[in-house]
Amino acid sequence: MRGLDEAVRSAEAALFSRYRLSATDSVRALPTSGEELRVWRWGSGEPVVFLHAAGLPATSWLPLAAELSGVQVHLVELPGHGLAGPSRIEPRPARRHGHLLVSELLDELSLSSAHLVGNSLGGTLGLWFAAACPERVRSFTAMGVPAPALPGVAVPPLLSLLMARGIGPLVQRVPAPVRLFRVLISQILGRADAANAPRELVEVARLSSRRPGNVRTLTTWLRELDGLRKPRPGSVLSSADVESVRAPCLFLWGEDDPVMRLDRARSALERFPSAVVQEVRGGHAPWLTSPGRCAELLTQHLRNTGTAH
Repeated sequence: MRGLDEAVRSAEAALFSRYRLSATDSVRALPTSGEELRVWRWGSGEPVVFLHAAGLPATSWLPLAAELSGVQVHLVELPGHGLAGPSRIEPRPARRHGHLLVSELLDELSLSSAHLVGNSLGGTLGLWFAAACPERVRSFTAMGVPAPALPGVAVPPLLSLLMARGIGPLVQRVPAPVRLFRVLISQILGRADAANAPRELVEVARLSSRRPGNVRTLTTWLRELDGLRKPRPGSVLSSADVESVRAPCLFLWGEDDPVMRLDRARSALERFPSAVVQEVRGGHAPWLTSPGRCAELLTQHLRNTGTAH
């Protein structure tokens, strides 16, 4: 385990070096659950909190975050991901757990409110929180489908496999070579995003996904959020939830997102009181294919809230 963690840290350092960024991580313990998150913080300006997808590390945001300026970046590594502590979702329903996690995270960061940027699970956590505590969300941005929060999302076959008892954890623990790991993640991210992910990032994700606590976390989160083919009802935003989201919302949709195509999602997105929808090149993590364009649209969105300069 120690050797695996050292290899993850080495890959993280190489990834930060690739983008000429210097940042150190800090561990933040959540008071209610006792879960430990990792947070990288740099820059000054409006606070922007990044919440990653299930199974990806916080450093998956680096190709995008490296393009930003004039903001205070908080890359959050959720429990049971990367080198963060294990997740303890089991004692409570997923949505209540997610809401408490984001609320206590902001408290630990001394932020009364923040701009939230989320991908997949991170997007779902952000939308759940924006509906429950609108006064703490200055703006919200989804990069890729905020699955499973939207109605009509289908669970990808690979995620259904990872939920299966016995075989799912086994698949996660097998040391897949880099080329095979890219093939596997392309089933979720899409071919372009998997191909454009920096090798150092693929290495962080590949190595950290094998940690026993991370294997249990991914399996547990997937089972809590999804059925084998579609999300569990409690994961999907209701009409009342959507109406409670007061923050300006930006949905950056990869034109080849394998989780859900934009034409299937438009009716759900149109229900948000204040939303801008923009299709960009890429898949489920479009900033890996179009980092400059995604950074440009995110910066514009922050400026349009009237709080960023």
